[in-house]
Amino acid sequence: MTTILKYIGSGSSKCGYCKSDVPSKTRIRVRALRLTGHCYECLMYTGWRRCGNILYKLNMAETCCPAYTIRLNIEKFILRSSQRKLLRRIRNFLKTGSMPSNREYFKENVPLQVRSDITAKPSNRNQFIALNEVGSRKAKYKRYMASRQRKLSRFSKEDVDLHFLKRKTARVQKNRPKTLHELLEFSRDSHKHSLTFKLLRCNSERNVEFFKEEYQLYKKYQMEIHGDSEDSLTYMRFERFLISSCLESSTDTGDFDNPCQGAFHLQYWLDDKLIAVSVLDILLHSISSVYFFYDPDFGFLRLGVFASLFEIQLVKRYAASCLPHLQYYCLGLYIDSCEKMRYKGQFFPTEILCPKSLTWHDLDSVRVKCNLSTYSIFSSTDSFTPVPIDDLKIYRNRGVISGREYLESNGNSANLMTKLSEIADYFGYSAVNKPLIYF
Repeated sequence: MTTILKYIGSGSSKCGYCKSDVPSKTRIRVRALRLTGHCYECLMYTGWRRCGNILYKLNMAETCCPAYTIRLNIEKFILRSSQRKLLRRIRNFLKTGSMPSNREYFKENVPLQVRSDITAKPSNRNQFIALNEVGSRKAKYKRYMASRQRKLSRFSKEDVDLHFLKRKTARVQKNRPKTLHELLEFSRDSHKHSLTFKLLRCNSERNVEFFKEEYQLYKKYQMEIHGDSEDSLTYMRFERFLISSCLESSTDTGDFDNPCQGAFHLQYWLDDKLIAVSVLDILLHSISSVYFFYDPDFGFLRLGVFASLFEIQLVKRYAASCLPHLQYYCLGLYIDSCEKMRYKGQFFPTEILCPKSLTWHDLDSVRVKCNLSTYSIFSSTDSFTPVPIDDLKIYRNRGVISGREYLESNGNSANLMTKLSEIADYFGYSAVNKPLIYF
């Protein structure tokens, strides 16, 4: 199968991130008539992204909010303490149904400076109580040690050494930090809530009813989180934006335990209620997160972070079973100036793509050197080579001709020359992966 892309053009539009009143986001767009997973993965790692059947690439030097491609190597992923805490909170919620305490909400949602200003200093009475507690702890410790010595006096030295070794081994095993896989194992036994997952293929007639349910959740999310009007959130827009896809599939089916390459919706169900949906592209070497929306009523669970952690484990699971070449989890685009995008930098160690050299760099290291809220280059080398116009493949009359032949057949039009040059500048990868361009 060969990729065929229909040229739409370039232009500016209003930015949805900084809410600028004037058109300030510059990009080029093409429509995918046919799209192979291998070709899209090559495009994705040169800065292109998919939105339905539309592929676009930002002009980083001109756009108001530079967006850098960001990915995570799953073999190097390190779970942070804040992420462990979140997973424990979700486990506790599933087990008991209890909401986070006011103290936890306060610590996570009130800025640090405000928190320090309004925190009351301990009174003398509190200090007196604290001293008494220290004294009582010392007395308890002395009683514990005396009891322990009496028990140990009954054993020989060899028995004591073996006893201590067993206790130490058990203690080390108990205190060992749990892995991401272990933290995501949600047992349903004696739990108040159950969390289940469904993987649905895009463009499948069997999943139409599920997509209609997703649409209601999508509308609620867009109105409450992004402030969109209900009139603008039509089902046609939802379908065009998140369901339509020309991304090829290796098979016609795919389920949660044994998926194939293609475009999917991953649904998160709490009991019988749909609470979140991830739109994913499963490719040869990576799983790419296209879009995520959730029920704002469950915002206290921080579902965006939880979904990313779950999908990281999903990449590991599929790499170990049915898709052995999987290595990366692509989080889409990272915009440092956008508060809603910064959570993507919490996954360690993430890499971002240099827009000039097309090389990958550690995000934490780049943050120290560069201001990512403006257009930045992380490497002085330039490995991005525009495709010569002679090597462009143009799809015309069910045949393929070169860019130069197409230009000459149209009288060497200056306007067409500008379009071909623009395409050549934005598609900068080897001739093996070049798609066919259709005008």
